[in-house]
Amino acid sequence: ASGCGAKVYKNEIPVLKETKLICEHFDLDPLKLISSGCMLIACENGLKLTEELLKKGIKAVIIGEITQDKGIILSGDCHDIMIPPPESDELYKVNKLLSGN
Repeated sequence: ASGCGAKVYKNEIPVLKETKLICEHFDLDPLKLISSGCMLIACENGLKLTEELLKKGIKAVIIGEITQDKGIILSGDCHDIMIPPPESDELYKVNKLLSGN
């Protein structure tokens, strides 16, 4: 809607240890899961906002930046890649696996 894009720093995205274990077991990509309970905020001064949230005991981290280019770039593992929107949540793979489909 904004006509902008984003560059996301893969190594800055917090992923719980338990989530990593489950994803490894079921061969899922944790970055393609629905992020229930998470909020993505785009603002002028992300560092200041992050500091204020942390002071209030709210977990916060800067994971990227808004760019003038359209699309989402995932930066990490020594290279950048353009990522398409996910087709569906990764958990649907587990549902298919467990239901035998």
